[in-house]
Amino acid sequence: MTSKRSTPPLVRERGKKDTVALTVRLPREEWERLHHLAVSEGVSIQAFAVRGLSLVFAERGLHAIKTR
Repeated sequence: MTSKRSTPPLVRERGKKDTVALTVRLPREEWERLHHLAVSEGVSIQAFAVRGLSLVFAERGLHAIKTR
């Protein structure tokens, strides 16, 4: 005998705000290189990531990522 449970419809919770988090996975060795570069230049890894993604858009003739 199976029981039927009423479940509420799935409502998307993630990605609704003005800013969305993104995870990037790197080998530890590459993360260490990136971390050292960021520290030595006084720049956040976030800033490097946004700059890199903006360059990908630019290569395709698209607008750069808007930052606050």
